[in-house]
Amino acid sequence: MTSVFKNVLSLNDIQYLHNLPEVMEAKASGKTFFIELTDSIRTKLDGLGLDLSKIHKIPMRWIQGDTAPHSDQGTKEFQKTVLVYLNDSKGEIVIGDDSFPIVANTAFLFNEGIVHKTVGAETRLLIGPMSEFADPVGGPLCFLGGSKILCKVDGDDVYIPIETIKPGTFVKTLSSGWKPVALIKKSQIENPGHSERIQHRLYKCSRTAYPELTDDLFITGSHAILVPSLTATQRKKVKEQLGKVFITENRYRLMSSLDERAEPWASQGRYTIWHIALENPNIHGNYGIWANGLLVETCNIQYLKEML
Repeated sequence: MTSVFKNVLSLNDIQYLHNLPEVMEAKASGKTFFIELTDSIRTKLDGLGLDLSKIHKIPMRWIQGDTAPHSDQGTKEFQKTVLVYLNDSKGEIVIGDDSFPIVANTAFLFNEGIVHKTVGAETRLLIGPMSEFADPVGGPLCFLGGSKILCKVDGDDVYIPIETIKPGTFVKTLSSGWKPVALIKKSQIENPGHSERIQHRLYKCSRTAYPELTDDLFITGSHAILVPSLTATQRKKVKEQLGKVFITENRYRLMSSLDERAEPWASQGRYTIWHIALENPNIHGNYGIWANGLLVETCNIQYLKEML
């Protein structure tokens, strides 16, 4: 069920947010960024049923154009997605089976796992999307069709196309041995024709930039490459985007959109992307696997269970 709240913030709060230098600077990038939480805005957001008493920063984002159907994924367990629109836009947001106009100063609160999208939307500024803990949440971790995953087939280590993988197929992990596939699903992404470094698009990892690759790999901007260390610049960018640094199987997660080696793939169109989760006693945990020779992260079970 979706809860809708109108006139959430004061006009002074909205004006304050629009005039922040970091808000204006972020408009062209489409990246998540963080702002200091004022007492006034904290009080208003707590009125949505949140408890931000110990939170000092909240994520914000400019979004241009429509977002494809997806359910949100976070870096840790959460129950609710929260977003507050800060300007009017044409079009509508579709949450589950319900459609709503995009109106300034309107907040939406809905359960984790509900598929949502926008239709006919223009550029819009929002607080969030975030969890009830003010952690940023967003789109999925995906591979473009044709990506090959290192699996065990008839006792041999073999790279096989992701679209041929079935539940039960054994996939090699970085440090947890061979794990069977729990879930594998596909969806669509509208890839833009520009070269802006935003999360909701495909990135090309080339053999020139990543010598370990057997073939070029195409993944979404939210999908993390697993690296043994982060540079000071990368660490700063990760914290700006996610609030903190995260680790999978003792490797740092570096989203492709933040890895200077990955290039925005400016091939405009709708593409099929694939999502994979391996058996794990922790449904919010993930693994490191090899795709076309590059070590990357998987989705977690909880996310794919709720995905359309």
